[in-house]
Order: sequence, then structure tokens, then C-alpha cells
Amino acid sequence: MDFENLIQSEKECDTTDIPLFEIDISGLISRLLKGGKVSAVASRPAMGKTTLLCQIAMNACLINNINCYYFCLCQGGDYIKRKIRNQLSNLCFATDTKLMFAQHGEICIDELSSIISNEISDGVVIIDGIEQIKSPSYRRTIAVLKHIAEEKNTAIILSGCLPRLFRFLGNKNAIADKVKYLSYFDDLLLIHREPFDFDNVENADDIEIFMPESELSTPAIMEYLCGRGYYKLIADNQTPV
Repeated sequence: MDFENLIQSEKECDTTDIPLFEIDISGLISRLLKGGKVSAVASRPAMGKTTLLCQIAMNACLINNINCYYFCLCQGGDYIKRKIRNQLSNLCFATDTKLMFAQHGEICIDELSSIISNEISDGVVIIDGIEQIKSPSYRRTIAVLKHIAEEKNTAIILSGCLPRLFRFLGNKNAIADKVKYLSYFDDLLLIHREPFDFDNVENADDIEIFMPESELSTPAIMEYLCGRGYYKLIADNQTPV
């Protein structure tokens, strides 16, 4: 597969640039970046999964100093690539790590596993769109990727689209019990956003982050900075250790 490095060169700090702490959500996602694990970022449609995955990719490279390989299996790969580049252009950073991007349509699990096994030696693998992986079952997909993650000591993170029933659960952490395949992941990050509220427009795009079975006892609230295209973790939020 042809990968493109979206971090072309080290970038000198400039007074007009945004400091890295603006995008720093490493405390929230540190569990997802640990080698040997397969994790998921899941939500209902259009809640912000891809935006968050882009931010996870940049955190891995710029803050955690880990190479990142981003597989875009959904539509709009060119848009996502531009989105990441636009985010990077606003940030103040200097790094030797790589953020590798590849676009692909539907892909079978055997081909995907072969690419990861043979073309990726280290770092974090992000796969945007588990629904686009052709496999006998989600369980089979996750089992194959889990074997690779353990063998290569690599972290693999996938996005998954939840049914709309997520909106109506009183305890949103219970979604893992309602959507069976989510229980096969080592870690799970759930995104929730309320329907647009015309009375509170300033908070309309803010999201809640849930991590079942973690130290995140209450949901973290993230503010979406529309003009910059990424989320900012509100300072008084709890984050898991």
C-alpha cells in the first residue's frame, strides 16, 4: 500500500502558531496507544469519530513521539488528509516521527493484516472504518488484528459506527453490553453528542467521552474548536491514569 507522510519536515515554532497543549489529549487516550492492544473509538453517525481519530494520530506523533499509520477506509479520504494537514499547519512542533496516511476502499481482513504485518514495523495503526473490512465477522476481524498487535507490540485503533439506540441509553457505558462486538476490544472510547440545541449554540458541538471499565468515573467534556478543526479537552475534566 502506498503511504504518504503528512509530516513533511520539522516545523520551527512561530509566535502565530498554536501550542501543542491545544490538541493534547494524551491523558485521555494513553491506554489506547499501548502496544499489543486493539481498541475502538465508537459513536453514532456524524458524532466526531474521524475528527477525534485525526487528533489521536497527531497526539501519537507530536506529543507521544510514536509513528502513526492512518488507514482511511471510509469515503472522503482526500478531505481527511487535508483536514490533518490543516491542523498540522496551525501547530507549533518539531518532530522526527512520521504520520503516514493511506486511502483504501473496502479491504478484506487478509489483505489488511498482510499490509500491517509486512509494511509496518513500529508505531500506532489507526483504521477508520471497521465496517469497510470484509471479514466473516467483526469478531474474526478483531481476533486477527489482536494477534498482529501482540506479535508486533503495536497498538491498533479502529473506528466503529453505533446504532442510534446509543442516544437513548440512560447509562451510556452500557452500550458495550448492547453492541456485542465492542466487548472483544481491549479498550473502548465512546463518543456522545446531544442533538443540536438552538438555545445553547455555543455548546452544540461539544462531545462527551466515556471509557467503560476505566478510571474515568465521569465523562470527559471536549470542546470542538470549529475554526481549527479539533477538540480541546476542558481543563477541569478528569482523565484516566
